[in-house]
Amino acid sequence: MCHINERYIIQTSKNKCVKGLPELKHSDFKREPCKLAKSRCKSFKPIGKIRSSKPLELLHVDLCGPFPNVAIGGHRYFLSIIDDYSRKVTNYPIKEKTEVFKHFSNYQKRAERFLNSKVINARTDNGLEFCHDEFQSYLDDLGIQAERTNVYSPQQNRVAERYNYTA
Repeated sequence: MCHINERYIIQTSKNKCVKGLPELKHSDFKREPCKLAKSRCKSFKPIGKIRSSKPLELLHVDLCGPFPNVAIGGHRYFLSIIDDYSRKVTNYPIKEKTEVFKHFSNYQKRAERFLNSKVINARTDNGLEFCHDEFQSYLDDLGIQAERTNVYSPQQNRVAERYNYTA
């Protein structure tokens, strides 16, 4: 809730411009609600390195959707996988969240074979599609480090989130 500057309110009370308004002093004002209303979220520091030094060192992975309009083929989501080094984006249209694991594993195998390199880190949010046992076991078996963002902190997976916002 906003109000005019307290100096003007004090001046108004001293001049008795408003019937019933007592004379006020600076000490009569409680500033805590104003401070709370003007507060902002603390800025986020990036997790890990600023930028990868080779392909597949870090993948940003995010699921976008569900969309209100179903696409041709019944797709309601899309999975975006972004290589941090090259910023190359690969999208997969998805009907159900359960398809995320299948598409991620296909991408990982194809990219590793094509680039003759291994995926080292995969950064995701805490969506259930990324936190279930099958996905985590797959990453563990291949030695891929799972980096998960804090809950309600999309800023920490900003590369994928920015892409999803643009797409």
